[in-house]
Amino acid sequence: MRIQKVQIEGFGPLYKREVGPLSPRVNVITGPNEAGKSALRAFIRTVLLGFPRAGSIEDRAFGYPAVDGVAHGGSIEFLDSEGRTFLIERIRRPRGPYSGVVRILRDQAVSNEEDLAALLSHLGGRVHDNVFSLSLQELQGLDQDVQQRIWSAGIGSTGAVISNVREGLVREQTELGKKLNEIRRAISEEMKTYASARAELAQYGQVSEEVARLESLIAVLRHSVGE
Repeated sequence: MRIQKVQIEGFGPLYKREVGPLSPRVNVITGPNEAGKSALRAFIRTVLLGFPRAGSIEDRAFGYPAVDGVAHGGSIEFLDSEGRTFLIERIRRPRGPYSGVVRILRDQAVSNEEDLAALLSHLGGRVHDNVFSLSLQELQGLDQDVQQRIWSAGIGSTGAVISNVREGLVREQTELGKKLNEIRRAISEEMKTYASARAELAQYGQVSEEVARLESLIAVLRHSVGE
């Protein structure tokens, strides 16, 4: 199954926010710092695995406070292997269980967390955090070959695709480097020409002043000759 749409009622910085419909291939979500990218990642984990217990390691990594007066949580719409959609909703209320109340809406039927546990029997916190959802810091800490395989799996491809793209980018970077060096050399030559022209201009000014001085002297001498 894959995620089609995310509907957030309230979760940290995210309030009444809808993300989707998502592509079956790669989806890139961008935004400035504190825009809610990490909160969205934590929200998906929370809906699937429950709100973490206060003070736990999971709470420090994935716990986001509720928005005042707004239901804490939301829902995720999935598409199963047969092309049917179903919804998993998890909301935590002040007097309810700490993990939140789950509803699964599928084929006009409503089920609860026991059905969700059966549906996600293979998915636990450690599997989710180490296989399906890696933070940027965690990904950067992995071996380069492992990173490549994860990226390739994300686009439904093989490692060769990433390698080819990387090699192409390296070639392009090399060509751009050569062009940049040529431009730098051309700029250096032009700067030399510019400096020479400035020197000639300074000399021209000095010569002009000398010519004016000599013309004045000639005028004085002509006056003397006339006398």
